[in-house]
Amino acid sequence: DKTQIAALGLRIGGLLRAERPQDAIDVYRNALDWAPDDLALLRALLSMLSDEADAGERADVMLRILPLVSGDEAVALCQ
Repeated sequence: DKTQIAALGLRIGGLLRAERPQDAIDVYRNALDWAPDDLALLRALLSMLSDEADAGERADVMLRILPLVSGDEAVALCQ
């Protein structure tokens, strides 16, 4: 079930964030393969991708988030 996969991905990724950030990114990416429109997973992945990360991947994640949000959050994402 997509909801459970997303929840598990968020939990595991959250545990890995501080000590093994690349592993956390990989967990988020893999969970998004199964739950591609999960806003929490997309936000978690975006938060892990630094400004030095692949600009194309950051842009892709932002474009995936944009249809899922509205109002001020959508405006902030576009700035």
